[in-house]
Amino acid sequence: GQRRFLKQDELAWELGVLPQELDVIIKTEIQLGNIIKLSDNSLLSRDKFERLKQNLENMINGYHEEHPLEDGIPKQELLSKLKENWHIEDDKLLQALVKYLLDSKVILDKGKSIALAGFTVEFTDEQLKLKEEIKAEYGSVGFEVKSCDEMISTLKTNKQDFNAMLQELVTDGSIIKLDPAYYISSDGWNAVVEAARKFTSEFSLSEYRDKLGTSRKYAEILLRGLDKNGITYFNGTTRVVISR
Repeated sequence: GQRRFLKQDELAWELGVLPQELDVIIKTEIQLGNIIKLSDNSLLSRDKFERLKQNLENMINGYHEEHPLEDGIPKQELLSKLKENWHIEDDKLLQALVKYLLDSKVILDKGKSIALAGFTVEFTDEQLKLKEEIKAEYGSVGFEVKSCDEMISTLKTNKQDFNAMLQELVTDGSIIKLDPAYYISSDGWNAVVEAARKFTSEFSLSEYRDKLGTSRKYAEILLRGLDKNGITYFNGTTRVVISR
């Protein structure tokens, strides 16, 4: 059938040949590139693979066109669409196919999402200008970090563009994430980490606030970011540096 993926022993049985005879034939066909063997030992013909690949490329392309600011299609969404499109019930088989597509560089793993090889997000001049403005704004506020919502209103932009450009800045290391609402410039972050590392034993929120010369509110946001990033450990009252 069009849709079936066979294991080698099933194929031997269907063709009525001995497994070792088939082994020789299949090895040759794999070398010639006519048959593809997946990591779960399923076999599929090159033609069938090309059809699946075409279907996958059309699907991800469609997603890229509808969501130009995202770096790819969310993994779970992709997997459930493939199961449906390719009539695959077996999760192991699906994972093996995706692994093969990743290994052969048809698709790229972007962490939470999957992109087509060669796809790059194309930003408009306005968006690139916004990216520079975001970077400059985070640079100028220093330790008095503004929430993302405050940043959006300061820069008079919209959430979607702001988030897309912020993600770019996080990816290139210019901006560091403290928590979902607060981010900081990389220079600010280095200073925040350095200030914590100056304490050789446990320290309190107010001691840290004094060292940075900022308000209690900001010191707390920064310390929570240090905890989250594994620099400090908070025991409920004081903190201690765990990463030097």
